Amino acid sequence: MKEWGNTKIPSRKSKKNALILSIFLGWLGIDCFYLGHIGYGIFKLVTLGFFGLIWIRDILAIFKDELIPIDVEEKLYVKCSTCGRSFDQYVQTKKYGAPSGYCSIMCAAKDKERNY
Repeated sequence: MKEWGNTKIPSRKSKKNALILSIFLGWLGIDCFYLGHIGYGIFKLVTLGFFGLIWIRDILAIFKDELIPIDVEEKLYVKCSTCGRSFDQYVQTKKYGAPSGYCSIMCAAKDKERNY
């Protein structure tokens, strides 16, 4: 298993394969089927990549790690220990500096206050 892009989360799916599928067969939704987004893939298949617009956007999204496999997506989103809200753990801890397990620095502070 290889890590998917910048998320550093292992996945059975290859970003290179997803990008190749998206470039050549993305207008049929094959890239979405490969990544596990079945409903989105059916939508692209029926609309021919929404007449080419979504097809081009998805090529860029895969390249920039915005369209990721389902198995990676499930590992990214966790529930906050304080408020119970689901959040992207990678973005909150790396980008905003929130402690692991909390959706924000404020929730971490509230939990700390409750424990005293």
